[in-house]
Amino acid sequence: MRQAIATHIITASEKLRRQRQYASKITIYTRTSLYTPIFYSQSATIHLSLPSNNSKILLSSALDLTEKIFHPNYLLMKAGVIMQKLVSEEHLQLNLFSANTLKELSKQERLMKKIDYLNARYGRNSIQWAACGINQNHSNSQKYLSALKTTRIKEIPIVYA
Repeated sequence: MRQAIATHIITASEKLRRQRQYASKITIYTRTSLYTPIFYSQSATIHLSLPSNNSKILLSSALDLTEKIFHPNYLLMKAGVIMQKLVSEEHLQLNLFSANTLKELSKQERLMKKIDYLNARYGRNSIQWAACGINQNHSNSQKYLSALKTTRIKEIPIVYA
C-alpha cells in the first residue's frame, strides 16, 4: 500500500507543478472490495503548514498518514490520494513561523523542476523515488476491461422490437 500511495503522490505532485498550484491539505484513503463480507474503509487527512507541490514534502506527509490507516488483516483493493485546498502559484502566502527560508524553498523548487525536466526528456520515471518501488505491481485493472467498445454512444447497438 505504501508503494501505491507513494506513486499516487508523485503523480499528483507532478500535476500540481505543471498546473502551477500548491496543495494545502492531503487526504489518503483505502478500502476493501465492496463485495467482501467484512468491508473496511479508512481515510486520513493532514493540513500542511505551508502549501506545497514538492514531492519530498508531500510524500513524507502521505506516508505518515498511510501508517495510520493501513490494516494488515484486510485485502485492500483501492487506495488513493486527494489534494485539497489548492493555491495558485501567484497567490502563495508564506508562513512567518516556517523554518524554510525563501532561499531553501527556491532551491527545492529548482530541484523539482530539474527532476520534471529529466523525466520529460528521458521518459516517465527516469528519475523516480525509492518509496515508489522498483517493481510496481499495483497498476489499475485496465487489463480486465471488456473488448467491447461501448464507451461511445454511436457504438452502442440499436435493437428494434
